Amino acid sequence: MEQFSNFILSLGIGINLLVLLILWKNSLQLLHHKLLFVIFSFVVSTLVCLYGFENRNAVVFYTTYLAQDTFILTLGPLVFLYVQSIVLPAEGLLKSNIKHFLFPVVYLLLVSVPIWINLMFGTFSFEYLRLGNENLFSLVIMYSLVYCILTLRLLQKAKAVILQNYADGKGVNLNWLKKFLNGIIVVITIDILTTLYEFFFHDFKEVVYIISTAIVLLMLYLAYHGIFQAKVFLPEFLLQNHGLIRIPEEQEIVSRKIKSTSEFDKEELAKLAEDLEQLMKKERLYLDTAISLKTLSKKLDISDKKLSQLLNQYMHVSFNDYINRLRVEEFKKRIHEIDTEKYTLFAIALDSGFNSKSSFNRIFSKEVGMTPTQFKSKVKSKV
Repeated sequence: MEQFSNFILSLGIGINLLVLLILWKNSLQLLHHKLLFVIFSFVVSTLVCLYGFENRNAVVFYTTYLAQDTFILTLGPLVFLYVQSIVLPAEGLLKSNIKHFLFPVVYLLLVSVPIWINLMFGTFSFEYLRLGNENLFSLVIMYSLVYCILTLRLLQKAKAVILQNYADGKGVNLNWLKKFLNGIIVVITIDILTTLYEFFFHDFKEVVYIISTAIVLLMLYLAYHGIFQAKVFLPEFLLQNHGLIRIPEEQEIVSRKIKSTSEFDKEELAKLAEDLEQLMKKERLYLDTAISLKTLSKKLDISDKKLSQLLNQYMHVSFNDYINRLRVEEFKKRIHEIDTEKYTLFAIALDSGFNSKSSFNRIFSKEVGMTPTQFKSKVKSKV
């Protein structure tokens, strides 16, 4: 078992060092890549510390102990900030999130450093650490558990904004982050349960193998997706509408004044709705799988906020539903016009603007009330 642990730890250290090198060579220009670099630096320190512990190497263990001891506590706020850096404007983001790292700093100074001193010099100079309850201090990892849950909520809100800005979310799928967070929650839960078990019963040393393996696998998953994850640029007004960012009070007052004077101009919206329908009939922009609220608003020569208002308040439909309804109508039209025996239903769906078989089937069934196959059979039975 010890040999297996050493293999996993060595593999993890090597891979994570490679990830750090790749991030460094990419110049760390974007905030989310810088945060990824910090996360993987913590991971390398943690794995090295575990390796030192497993092989009874005091120098390696004590050198990396502080980073290892605070990593799991700091991971939650770091991931929370990392996801924010992907979906929110970068300006002022670090400053607004400093408060989330105050508790890890306090823990470092009052718990990690004293324990490190005790281990290094064999002293017991800190009375609050001599109660035999030092294992319970590790339960503060619930702090990261809370932040993982907050991050899941943030992702849910971001998903709603993405669906209002992109017809199918192509290129901005953040489901991998949801899976990663669920994995972190599992690891933290294992750590908490193990701590409670050790406090009431006896040491469970084998857990180090489980946790180290889980960390390596999770970090491989994060590295695979995180390095290539692009910044998601979303309209600020949509982020504001979903409570993801706040606007200064003076701007909010101005916004309310503008809303009260022009936002509900029904004649203007009626003209825009007509222009939109004509544009779609002429250029069939819904066939573009990468179409977004912003690209369509540019075609209409209006702001993305005005287009969103037109769709949601006047036409009573979201951008996502509007585009996909046009794609469904295009699919139905093609079913009537072409020889469906020569093409698969998904091939026709691709030509109609869809780019995912599962989303096509779901959207078509929702709009039409039957599956694409059932619709095709119904059409052909009338021929």
